[in-house]
Amino acid sequence: MLAHTPGMTSCSSLPVQHSPDRAFHLVKPEYGAHTLARAQENGQLTDEDVGFIRVFVAELESTRNIGVGRANKITFALTSWRKFIGPYRMNTLPELYAGIALLKAACIKGRPYKQNTIRDYLLFLKRFYRGLIENGLSDLPRAKIDPLRA
Repeated sequence: MLAHTPGMTSCSSLPVQHSPDRAFHLVKPEYGAHTLARAQENGQLTDEDVGFIRVFVAELESTRNIGVGRANKITFALTSWRKFIGPYRMNTLPELYAGIALLKAACIKGRPYKQNTIRDYLLFLKRFYRGLIENGLSDLPRAKIDPLRA
């Protein structure tokens, strides 16, 4: 612990300065939960998909100490993936390959996904499928998941 220097204040005692776009940067755990509920209601995710995503994110929060922002990002990405592939338990390798091709060719608001977004989405999908495979929830061979590239 740092020794207290006279005239210095701790970070917690400093006044919080808010930027004009403060609301844009707020991160709340309910954002991920709302995304899952909305996607489930509109049929984008199955009940099973929602359960898989919740357990996966909870595991990362517990074992990897990820924060709320990262948990939300993973939730958003795995929810978005279902625009390109079928229900997570049911996908075959050819369906995943086709989904990756669709993601790479897709546009959002008239623009293609950025390369970094495609890379993030693919990394999340690979990590997610590794978890499904390790827990006996997918029959896909891990040896075929690991080499997938953006």
